[in-house]
Amino acid sequence: MAHLFTYGTLMHPEIWNSLITTEYVALPFTIYNYVQRRLQGRHYPGLIPKKNGIVTGILYSNLNVSDLKKLDDFEGEEYQRIMLPLSATIDVPDIETYLYIGDKTLILGEDWDFDLFIKNNIDDFRAGFQGWRTLK
Repeated sequence: MAHLFTYGTLMHPEIWNSLITTEYVALPFTIYNYVQRRLQGRHYPGLIPKKNGIVTGILYSNLNVSDLKKLDDFEGEEYQRIMLPLSATIDVPDIETYLYIGDKTLILGEDWDFDLFIKNNIDDFRAGFQGWRTLK
C-alpha cells in the first residue's frame, strides 16, 4: 500500500473519482523543497525540486496497486512516480508523488494555481480528459 501526495488536477474530486473507484482517506498535506510550476500550453502543473519551495496538496493513504497503475497511466511519460525524501515531508515516511520529467523548456517561472485552474481551465481540461478516458 502506498501513500500518494497530489498537488495538481488530481486534487479535484471529479477528476480523482473518475480515475479511482476505491475510497481513500484524503488529508491536506504540505511538502517542502519542491514547487509546482505552470507548464507552457498545459492546464496542469509540473512538480520540480527547488530549495525552500513549498507545495500544498492532498495526501491519499494506502492506495492499492491497481489504482496506482491507473494513476501512472493517467500521468503518462511526462511524470515519474517517486518516493519523496524525508526532508520534503518533515520525516513522514513512504510518501510518493509525481515528479515532472517532461520537456524542461515548458516550465514557466510562476507557480500553478489550483483556484485559477478551476476558474479558467477546468472546462478545457475536462474536454481533453474525456478524450483520454475514451482511449483507455
